[in-house]
Amino acid sequence: MSFSAYNPQNLRAPTELNIKFVPLPQAFTTATIRRETLLEFNKLYKRAVIENNDTGNQVLVRVEPFGTQKIVPASSRLEIEEWHSFLEVVPDAITGTGRIELDLVDQEEAIQRGK
Repeated sequence: MSFSAYNPQNLRAPTELNIKFVPLPQAFTTATIRRETLLEFNKLYKRAVIENNDTGNQVLVRVEPFGTQKIVPASSRLEIEEWHSFLEVVPDAITGTGRIELDLVDQEEAIQRGK
């Protein structure tokens, strides 16, 4: 899998309220999920919510292909408000269950005005 590149210094703050976005919800169970939204949809995401509905096991999340994994403890949720195009979610292989929601934004909409 190849990964896209973009310059985060040219992007607006992901928390700006007037950025148009499309929510992309996805349920997950025991399979690892990898999304590359710039390649799949020509969009970045400004916000990701990962809900771990597994009552006994954690979920591992990575927002950069070779970045550090974040841990989402059992029965909890992680919210990330940063520009990214990559997301990897690794649930428990036996009991994993949960939900992801990405707020997808056209790359042109994400770019700061005047750049």
